[in-house]
Amino acid sequence: MEFDELTLLQEAREILELEGKSNKIPDEQLICECLCISAGEIRNYLKGNKADLDVLSRELKLGSGCSSCLKSFKQWVDKI
Repeated sequence: MEFDELTLLQEAREILELEGKSNKIPDEQLICECLCISAGEIRNYLKGNKADLDVLSRELKLGSGCSSCLKSFKQWVDKI
C-alpha cells in the first residue's frame, strides 16, 4: 500500500473506533455531500431541538442536490 492508502485506512479505523465508543456522528462528517453540510452544522442549527426533516430541508437546503441524505434520514438522525 502507498502512504496515502495507509493514512486513509488509519483514519477510517479511528472513525470506526470513535463510532464504537459513541453513538454520535463526528461533527466533521458530511451528512449532505452535495452541499457539504456536516453533522456539526446540523447540531449547531438544531441546538438540542429535535431534527425535523422538513425544517432542515427548508432552512439548510438539505437534500436539494442528489437527495441521498434525505433517503437515509432515519439512519443518521438519531446520531446527530
